[in-house]
Amino acid sequence: MTLPERVTIPTCIGCGSLRLFADCEPGCNEEKLELIHAEAYDELAGRLAEQRALLGAVAQAAQRLAAPSSGGSEAGYRAAQEIARAVLRAHPSGGAQETEPEPPDVRTAWWCPECGGIEDWQECLGICVWRPLEWVSRERYAELEEQLVGQRERVARAREMLATLAHVTPRPGHWDQSLALLAAQAGALLAPP
Repeated sequence: MTLPERVTIPTCIGCGSLRLFADCEPGCNEEKLELIHAEAYDELAGRLAEQRALLGAVAQAAQRLAAPSSGGSEAGYRAAQEIARAVLRAHPSGGAQETEPEPPDVRTAWWCPECGGIEDWQECLGICVWRPLEWVSRERYAELEEQLVGQRERVARAREMLATLAHVTPRPGHWDQSLALLAAQAGALLAPP
């Protein structure tokens, strides 16, 4: 049995014990399992989605950069500038949050891969009230965190390229050369890592 990406475990609101019982014969063969609240995972996934949305907008801008311009080279460059400005206006923060989230609390529980039972007993406070909470494995959270770091680096480079296009106007006669250079940079940024 493999642990699903998300698992709902009854959790005591008093002491914080986790308990997902299952029957295992002749007895459980428990393994250490590190869990993180699914809310923290979902917040991280939202941040990654913001970064991907910005890169999607950059991809559309890059396709227009690479397309042959109409109306002369200056007109083509100026049209590309407007596209870059529109993307920067639509994504003013680059998808980055104002503050970094606090590192999530990691819970250590014990999981039986034979029956799927999970438990982490805490000292009882005498007010056991159980409610289902969603959890994800620490490994899955770490994978998403790594993706976000890589995506942020790509977004930062994309914003630099867009800012250059939006705010720098080449000298007369260098329109096509500048546009070709920026199109090549955009293509390199959007290539799969």
